[in-house]
Amino acid sequence: EINFSEKNLFIGQKLNNDYIKSKFDAEKIILKSKIEDELEAQIFRLGNITSRYSDGVFQKNHTENAFLNRIQTICNIHAVPDYLLDSYIEFTPVDSCAEAMVTLIQHYHKEFSVFHIYDANHLWIRDFVTYLNQNGILVKHLSASDFEALVNKLLQEDTKKDILAGIVNDFGPKKELVYTSDIHIVSEFTRAILHTDGFHWPEIDATYIQKYITYLQSIHFI
Repeated sequence: EINFSEKNLFIGQKLNNDYIKSKFDAEKIILKSKIEDELEAQIFRLGNITSRYSDGVFQKNHTENAFLNRIQTICNIHAVPDYLLDSYIEFTPVDSCAEAMVTLIQHYHKEFSVFHIYDANHLWIRDFVTYLNQNGILVKHLSASDFEALVNKLLQEDTKKDILAGIVNDFGPKKELVYTSDIHIVSEFTRAILHTDGFHWPEIDATYIQKYITYLQSIHFI
């Protein structure tokens, strides 16, 4: 296991994905230009951008958001495997993310180059499921074997297999959902800078999740 902080660039991660490699190459160019040409620039590595904290509204092309598609599938199959309950979800409200970015731009420090911009107030999946249930979306905890059986049943029904679209690429060999990583993204430095500049990330609580769910229901996504 390894931490990936604002000080890190290459730690042996795989770069065989064109999208990921393009970000990596862009960062190299910016850092090289800062050193050689005294470029005034900052690198913002953003987290999992989610609905506005103020009112729960999200991007217009919501169907293209992978995280949101996972949430939709969980709501539609009304189940999560119990081995995920003690994992966490990151919600970085888009309006809070924008405020953090503007704060860093307005308080530019040329000696600081890289920032991890995400809300570190994570939400346990166990609590997220509780909030879903409180908002009228019944989601049960299933054992690993029962969840596998449910998935296999849905895959065998042509009219229902599409219901799994949001998570089908996340399955392991036994239809287990794999969301863990040996690389842990940390943001202590960024949070310290933002704290000094007067910005604090909001708590991801029942009130925010209610706004989040209410908006998704209003556009008939869940």
